[in-house]
Amino acid sequence: MIAILGKSIQPRGTSPIISRSTNKWQNIENPHGYSIIGVYKNGTIQRFIGTDIVPPSIDAKTGVQSKDIIINPQLNITARLYVPKDANPSFKIPLLVYFHGGGFFTESASSPSYHNHLNSVVAEANVVAVSNYVDFRRVYVGGDSAGANIAHNMAIRVGLDEMGGVLLNGLFLNCPHFWGKTPIGNMDSDSNIQVKNMMESIWIHAYPNSTGLDDPLLNPGLDSNLSRLGSKRVLVYVAGNDILNGRGWYYKEALSNSKWSGVVKIVQALGEEHDFGVRFPNTPNAIELVKNFASFLNEGQV
Repeated sequence: MIAILGKSIQPRGTSPIISRSTNKWQNIENPHGYSIIGVYKNGTIQRFIGTDIVPPSIDAKTGVQSKDIIINPQLNITARLYVPKDANPSFKIPLLVYFHGGGFFTESASSPSYHNHLNSVVAEANVVAVSNYVDFRRVYVGGDSAGANIAHNMAIRVGLDEMGGVLLNGLFLNCPHFWGKTPIGNMDSDSNIQVKNMMESIWIHAYPNSTGLDDPLLNPGLDSNLSRLGSKRVLVYVAGNDILNGRGWYYKEALSNSKWSGVVKIVQALGEEHDFGVRFPNTPNAIELVKNFASFLNEGQV
């Protein structure tokens, strides 16, 4: 498995800030009053959460091995590779490209929660990201939250561009971070107004040059290229108590009503919060998510 991140991995204990400035412009907080990021007038973003990291290792519980690589040293784009226990180079197994969540700003492929999550998925599904072992006709893309947004948009790119020898066999979206101007479900309720404001502020800072909340990158239901999605199998997970729940259902409806010719399935975990599969990995619904994800990666039923 490969977990791709678009930001640098920073050693624990260092300041998670791109450049120094004391001229703070705005703090973006979650509904519990915790600052997520600080935005400065010069464009600097400071992260207040999701900066802890763990090193690659041989996982004692699953036997999965991991290794860090640098994809682009100039942009400091890194990834962590995972290979299952007892992988045999003569037996080709699927490749999963996984994008971590974190609101487009926080977390990394080295985050403790993602390291544990990917160890579990790799062990359960027997997938890998090392070319000696990979069947490139069985490539999957997946992600959670903001990472699910990125995974979807990468699958659109696959459908628009020639991949030459690589077949995208499935797309997995866990609590996908989609949005839009028009409220869906209880997005506009008084209890969710803080979350709504946070979500919209994050998008503005994540992509300042976007066309707004209905940008196709954020609202795929308005994407004229939706029918070109480069995978014929899609599995969407939504959480019952997640403000993004309605957006996940809307995505399934939009995809089904487009000229896309694939099969999309949605699974709802009732009573769960956003990204429960990563945040609360030992709960029954989270364990079931990993098993369903693994079955999907091996072309089984969910």
